[in-house]
Amino acid sequence: MRAVSPSQLLPWQKDCHQLGRYLEQLGATEYSVHPWEPAGGVYRAWCRVKVLPNGSLWTRHFEATGQTAAEAMLKVAEQVLQWRERNIDGGQFP
Repeated sequence: MRAVSPSQLLPWQKDCHQLGRYLEQLGATEYSVHPWEPAGGVYRAWCRVKVLPNGSLWTRHFEATGQTAAEAMLKVAEQVLQWRERNIDGGQFP
C-alpha cells in the first residue's frame, strides 16, 4: 500500500470518522480519540497498528495530542505513515 503524504490528509482534518477509517486502511486494529482531562481543551488520540500485515497479533502503539479531536487523529495518522514508510513499505521489519 502506497502511503499518502500528510498534506494529502488535510481535507480530512475535520472528519474524525474518515480519519479513523484511514487508520484502519493503514492497519490499525483499534483507535480512540477523547478529551484529555488534565489539560482541558486538548484531545488525545491513539491507535494500535499491526506490525506485520499477515495477521500477526503484534501491534505498535502510536499517540498524539491536539487542540481538536481531528488534529490529534491527524498527527497519529502522520506518525503511522512515517513508520510504515521507514519499515513496512521499505521492506524492513520494525
